[in-house]
Amino acid sequence: MTNQLGRFTLLVRSYDEAIDFYSRLGFEVIHDTPGPPHRFVHLGMPGQTPVGLWLWEATGDQADLVGKQSGEHPLLVIYTDDGRAEYERLTATGVEMMGEPVTEGSSTYFHVIDPYGNVIVIVEQQEG
Repeated sequence: MTNQLGRFTLLVRSYDEAIDFYSRLGFEVIHDTPGPPHRFVHLGMPGQTPVGLWLWEATGDQADLVGKQSGEHPLLVIYTDDGRAEYERLTATGVEMMGEPVTEGSSTYFHVIDPYGNVIVIVEQQEG
């Protein structure tokens, strides 16, 4: 038996706001079906399905959890083949940054913040 990672749930305030932001990070909509009982929205990276985000618009008590699902730790890590170019591209699209890219050892990385306060790390790992 083989298991494979599918999707993980991300609570959001607005489906459309989340789709806009995560599309700038390279995600694409792979499934978007209106309800009832609710809208089903799945995002993934091109060529990497079924792994992806399952957006869930938070209501009621869940609304307090938006942006806090990973505590004080990054929500996810995205790998890129050119960290500095990706930093410049995302900056130009208005993505909120947490400082400049940092190079340590064989990696260059930087942090971005989604519309809800979740931290995402973008990493370029140089071969070495």
